[in-house]
Amino acid sequence: MTTKPTLNEIHEALRAYKNNDGIEEFVEDLTWNKKTADLGSLGVATHADSKVGIEGEGEHIWLVFELGGSFYRLTGYYNSYDGSNWDEYGDLEEVKPVQKTITVYEKI
Repeated sequence: MTTKPTLNEIHEALRAYKNNDGIEEFVEDLTWNKKTADLGSLGVATHADSKVGIEGEGEHIWLVFELGGSFYRLTGYYNSYDGSNWDEYGDLEEVKPVQKTITVYEKI
C-alpha cells in the first residue's frame, strides 16, 4: 500500500487476520510466535512492545506494532476467567516512541 492506512482499515485487517481468526491470532503471532504478521495489502506488522495478561490478575493489556513506518497501540483487557479481550474493550491508536529518563533509589 502506497498511502498510509486509516485506523479503520487497520482494525478491519486485524479482525480479518488469518481468514477471520481475528485480533487474538494477530496478537499471538506478534507477541509469542513470529513477531511479525502479514496484513495483506497493508504490509507486514512487526512487534515493537507489549504488556500481556498474567494469570489471576485483571488488567489492561496492550500491544505496540510498527506498520509502514508508523507505530500503533492496540489495547484490551485481560482477566483469568475470560482471557484476553481485544474487541470489546480494545482501542487502536497511532503512537510514537518517546524516550523518558527516570530516577530510582537503590539500597547502598
